[in-house]
Amino acid sequence: MSGDGGTGAAVSYDRRVTTPSTVPDAQLALARDAVRRCAWDEALAAYAQADAATGLPGTELRTYATAAYLLGNVDTAVDVLVRGFEAARTADDTTEALRCGFWIIFVSLSRGHVAQAGGWTARCGRLVEHLDDDRPERAYLQ
Repeated sequence: MSGDGGTGAAVSYDRRVTTPSTVPDAQLALARDAVRRCAWDEALAAYAQADAATGLPGTELRTYATAAYLLGNVDTAVDVLVRGFEAARTADDTTEALRCGFWIIFVSLSRGHVAQAGGWTARCGRLVEHLDDDRPERAYLQ
């Protein structure tokens, strides 16, 4: 896990991306059940175990990040969102990439990391250019 812990230091990210078939099904079932019950501590633990074992598929990363954020593990949340963004881009899932990017921007701004938020806004802006005008994801950057 990495992050700046509020120090303003450079932030590095774990860039691991996996496919859904490599994740332990039992751990994901536990995590999903915990999310349904809003048992965020259980969800975070189950996602962390599955991630440590084999990594998570891109579709699970945003939910893992949400659990981390809600429990105050902001550095973990941002690290996981970056991985989710990259996994979505690799899978050509622009919508999911923009959702992850939006939350990275939101968290960065709420922590006073304006330059980091600006970089992510530009990156997401380049993705939005390729979406149809009627897509709700366009509103994320307005």
